[in-house]
Amino acid sequence: MSLTRALIKRAFDRFLLILVMVVLVFILVRVVPTYVFGEDPFWLYIRAQMMPGEPIEALIDEYKKLFGLGEPLFPNQFLKYLHSLFTLNFGSSLIRRRAVIEEFAERLPNTLR
Repeated sequence: MSLTRALIKRAFDRFLLILVMVVLVFILVRVVPTYVFGEDPFWLYIRAQMMPGEPIEALIDEYKKLFGLGEPLFPNQFLKYLHSLFTLNFGSSLIRRRAVIEEFAERLPNTLR
């Protein structure tokens, strides 16, 4: 087997590995909390944002539209996930209300020390 052929095979194997990992992470984050724990993943966020007396249905609809959770998982949510992943748009932190990439950039120097 030539070196070029071995490198192509290795690159293809790595691509498949990364693709499988991306799909597994998507499934673990989006599908498992709903079907294993019986709750939508954004319930913790909604509970923290609720005001007393506010209609819960309106808040749920608003956040489902905001986060794109009302769309089908495959292909809509998965393609948006891939696009966000490859453009390094990880969204906003639910706790600090800042871009996640800013959070990474702030902590990366200490991690690399």
